[in-house]
Amino acid sequence: MGQASEQEITVCDLIEIQRMLADSENPFERLVGTLFVAGMLDMCLTQLTDHQVGQLMFDHLCVSHS
Repeated sequence: MGQASEQEITVCDLIEIQRMLADSENPFERLVGTLFVAGMLDMCLTQLTDHQVGQLMFDHLCVSHS
């Protein structure tokens, strides 16, 4: 997290990675991976405005229910 990488991971990418890890059959990957990504999401989401967080929630709820 110190230096910006050539390719930044977006909040949407992290959400997708977390969903994938939550469905993993490997219990270690499911637990540790999900917790790690949740921490990364926490750091990213705290930098967003309430409106941006609301838009993300709306976008992901609409996608998962369609």
